[in-house]
Amino acid sequence: MSTNYAYLCSVARRYTADDADLVSHVYLRVIDKAFPEKPMGYFCTAIFIEATRGQFKKIYRIEERGAVPDIADKDDLQTALRLEQMELFIDRLPFFDKTIARLYIEGYNLADVARESGIQAATIYQSLSRTKKILANVIRQSRNTGGTLEHM
Repeated sequence: MSTNYAYLCSVARRYTADDADLVSHVYLRVIDKAFPEKPMGYFCTAIFIEATRGQFKKIYRIEERGAVPDIADKDDLQTALRLEQMELFIDRLPFFDKTIARLYIEGYNLADVARESGIQAATIYQSLSRTKKILANVIRQSRNTGGTLEHM
C-alpha cells in the first residue's frame, strides 16, 4: 500500500473529496483479509464498494449544519471578526476534531453522540478538550499579534 498510496488516493478521489480518509478506511477494513492474486484490483474494488454503499458512505456523509447565526446583528465588529476567525480555524481541524467541535457548538449531548456512534466517550471528550486548548492558544496569540490569525 505504501508504494502505491498516491495511485490509491487518485482512485479514491473519483468517489469522494476525502480521498486519503477513504484509502485509510479501506486499508483498515481489509488489512486482516487474505488478498487474492491481484491485490491492487481487490483494493480498488474495495474502495468503490466502501465509497458507494459501504461503511465509509454511511460514516462520511454530508449533513446540514443547521442555522448559522447571523453575525451582522452583532454590535461589536471585533467580536464578529473573532467569531469568523474561529469558524475558519475550526474548518482547518482534522475531520474528527472538526466534527466533534461542530456537534458541541450546535448543542448536541456528546454522551448521546458517543453512545449512538460507538465511539468511547473519553475519546470524544479528549478531542473536544484538545480543540478547546488549541483555540484558546490561538486566541491568546491573536491578541498578542494585533488580533489576526494569519500566522496559523
